[in-house]
Amino acid sequence: MELTWDELARFWSRVDVGEVDDCWPWRNYTTGRGYGVIKFKGKSWRAHRVAFLLSGGRLTEAKPLVLHSC
Repeated sequence: MELTWDELARFWSRVDVGEVDDCWPWRNYTTGRGYGVIKFKGKSWRAHRVAFLLSGGRLTEAKPLVLHSC
């Protein structure tokens, strides 16, 4: 996923960034199950999936899940 600088800034402005080993809570809209959501290019994305992709991760058919512990 390619994002513009404005989209990147919008994403990170909604994250409570902490230390490397800390949880970084989402500070914007969440689903009823507590997942952060942000809209890019007309599509809703789960915040943890966007963070995974921005950190260099890749989603494939063989590995479609992004697991996190906080």
